[in-house]
Amino acid sequence: MSYDVVLKGGTVIDGTGREGFAADVALSGDRIAAVEANIPSHQAATSLDIGGLIVCPGFIDHHTHYDAQILWDPLATCSSWHGVTSIIMGNCGVGLAPCKPADREALVGDLVNVEGMSLEVLQRGVDWSWQGFDEYLNAIGQRGLGMNVGMMLPLSPLRQYVLGEESKERAATESEIQQLSGLFRAAMDAGAFGFSTTVLPQHLGFQGRPLPCRMASRDELGVLSGVLKKLGRGSIEIALTRSPGFLSDDEYDLLTFLLLHSERPVTWLGLLQKPEAPPDAWQAAVNRVVPLFDRGYLPLGQVPCHYKSARFSLKRPFIFGNFDCWKPIFDRPLDEQQRMCADPAFRAAFRAELKQPRIFTGQWEQLSVFTVNKPELQPLLDKSLASLSREQGKDPLELFFELALSDDLDMQFLYEFGEVNRDMLTHPHTLVGLSDGGAHADMRCEAGYSTYLLGTLVRDKQMLSLEEAIRKLTSVPAQVFGVPLRGTVAAGMIADLVVFDPESVNCGKQEPVRDFPGGGLRYIEKSTGIAHTILNGQVLFSDGQQTGPLSGRVLRSNVTA
Repeated sequence: MSYDVVLKGGTVIDGTGREGFAADVALSGDRIAAVEANIPSHQAATSLDIGGLIVCPGFIDHHTHYDAQILWDPLATCSSWHGVTSIIMGNCGVGLAPCKPADREALVGDLVNVEGMSLEVLQRGVDWSWQGFDEYLNAIGQRGLGMNVGMMLPLSPLRQYVLGEESKERAATESEIQQLSGLFRAAMDAGAFGFSTTVLPQHLGFQGRPLPCRMASRDELGVLSGVLKKLGRGSIEIALTRSPGFLSDDEYDLLTFLLLHSERPVTWLGLLQKPEAPPDAWQAAVNRVVPLFDRGYLPLGQVPCHYKSARFSLKRPFIFGNFDCWKPIFDRPLDEQQRMCADPAFRAAFRAELKQPRIFTGQWEQLSVFTVNKPELQPLLDKSLASLSREQGKDPLELFFELALSDDLDMQFLYEFGEVNRDMLTHPHTLVGLSDGGAHADMRCEAGYSTYLLGTLVRDKQMLSLEEAIRKLTSVPAQVFGVPLRGTVAAGMIADLVVFDPESVNCGKQEPVRDFPGGGLRYIEKSTGIAHTILNGQVLFSDGQQTGPLSGRVLRSNVTA
């Protein structure tokens, strides 16, 4: 017997939740050939001594927005630095395909407003060599990938493709529904992993108008869900909860509708413990969906394991997209934005809307100054609006606008709005992830959630076992989304593997770099403790350095490799 690679002397945690065990792992081509004790080194072309280290399946990040970044960054950094070997893109109803040439500006504008991407970076980095969904998959595959990439079909581009500008204004007609259904079926035939959408009012698209997917009728959603039911594969991802951690009656009704019509997993955003909420408030949302699990459905609430926050400036105030008074400010010239922010009538309207339940309702203690452009404003850094308000004897809302205007609206604010606890992470009806990799890149980075989970939450805080954490990062998303032949360490599976040191694995602090197209700014998180990342049988990273070829693939839900 001869192998290409053998990993010797490590502890295997296979992704099933089973307790770790001592074994060698042998690879042939892109497959795991054997998992057994004492495989002789001479039987392999390459032997790696991993004594004292853990070998487990490559992590699967199911909630990313690398749709544009993957076009210029085949490694999908930072995710690949943290042991992630497969990603799912096209979430929250926004993306770049399908797209007619006339709709390119609108789709880019949607990503800018919903996912906080830089317009300048997108204009420089996206080359538009496709129209159809299948053409987009082929385009990213032909460039070379340092990551396995799967795609949900985002509903906004699909509706824009069929309804054009009217997609932002109305539901589809019967004939248009048939077109939507046909295109979705074609996307599934091309390998889509389902469809994604959002109903969140803060998700405003190009020019501050509603995203096309928010105009979808129940008839449309029912027909698209029926495609999944007929095929017996795929899933639905939906940004559902207007207030994270709470599931309203109408949100529960929509969730149930999608489950009944698709009979497929529906993952929904999201479950957080808001600091101002009762300690177990999120459990009420989970308790509502438990009977659906009992009936055989899978309504999985997505839970971040990283800290959850939002960074924004008033040039791109995406966090206020669900406020009617803010809608006219989106995508406007800077001088117009400044005039609005200085207008007492605008501030009064904002103050009135803060009385309604939303993600942000005036929690000034949780809102702080994160970055400033003008040097004289440096003393404000890391101070909350509440503390600054007390120091200066000013109303916090008025001070908020004064500070932003003093920095020509370049000042970035940090809003910390969600916490995670042990019960959320270990609950059988939650799906750990929600990294948002690729989104809000010049404001934050949470792509290192996998190493943060293994280091900070498992080793340091002992919130859950190492075996259970790895199961949540690997076989669970593989099963929910139908990622073929991945998620467990066993003979015959694809050789996507991570080798790490359980004593040093972790996520580093966020740091700014300017490595995006045109020197665009983004924040990154580096990892520690990742010894090797193996992608489709090839050693891609060793000790943080790329050592192998770009062996990633476009994942297709109807292909078993």
